[in-house]
Amino acid sequence: MITQEEIINKINELSNRVGMIEHKNLNSLFDIPRVADYLNVSTDAVRDLIKGGELPMVKIGGQWRIAREDLIKWYNNKTKCNA
Repeated sequence: MITQEEIINKINELSNRVGMIEHKNLNSLFDIPRVADYLNVSTDAVRDLIKGGELPMVKIGGQWRIAREDLIKWYNNKTKCNA
């Protein structure tokens, strides 16, 4: 069984590879349904953003995840561009 510390270490390793922030708390990671809820869109819309390379999510344990802070930065940048 994998420990929480091992998961956090793997997340930090992946984060460094893709230029994301280090994740110190697993609760700060959003999955597709949580992102959809946060953005008030469907899960299909979130999947389309991932497929299109627009939303910087990483696959961890077979599930797409994004740090809360990264989602907020992405959203703020997106809304600035559309303003």
